[in-house]
Amino acid sequence: NSAMLRPESRLFSFAIVGDTHVKPTSGDQSAPWKVNEKATGRARFIAREIARYEPQFIIHLGDLVHPVPELATFSEAVALTHEVFRQHHNIMHVLPGNHDIGDKPNRMMPAKSIRASWIDIHEANFGPSWRSFDQGDVRFVLINNPILNSGLPHEQAQYAWLEETLASAGQRRIFVFMHYPLFLRSPDEPSPYDSIDEPARSRIMGLMRKHNVEAVFAGHVHNIF
Repeated sequence: NSAMLRPESRLFSFAIVGDTHVKPTSGDQSAPWKVNEKATGRARFIAREIARYEPQFIIHLGDLVHPVPELATFSEAVALTHEVFRQHHNIMHVLPGNHDIGDKPNRMMPAKSIRASWIDIHEANFGPSWRSFDQGDVRFVLINNPILNSGLPHEQAQYAWLEETLASAGQRRIFVFMHYPLFLRSPDEPSPYDSIDEPARSRIMGLMRKHNVEAVFAGHVHNIF
């Protein structure tokens, strides 16, 4: 409907950014590829571009930094991320990616799996790792999905919160945001590196169908397939 695109019909605007993979310019050996050396510059460019559009808020889909928490350069990368996005601090909502808190539980993953202490570090730096807020008639729901299938106490706590958050939305439209996609091609596909594994995939999708979630936004996949 072309009328939906007219400025006078727009309800509000928000920005989505993900996988900025900010890393220190020197001393960081977490990635051998030259493209990663440009990550912080790209993040600065995107932060400036976002500001031009004056969105009501920003949602970061995770992988804010490139070095994982066990590396010595992690804290410096976090500080650099805050500096890059400092102009947006009051309106940016952040959820964690696998570089921020560890890979999803899967023996094929290249780095160490998620751990509770890394979640604590992320929350100290960027706030709760799952959260929701309302804007107009839309409920925005941000989840921590690297913890799915982990067996950590956080996982069941988030499920309980998520069910209540979706159920209490009333007549609001619901948008859900996460780092790993639920799937790439089909809900019944095998579990690759790039999506959520079973049984969490079906459980989350069941909740979304039950509560009529309108849209899901995910990050993580930044290869050209």
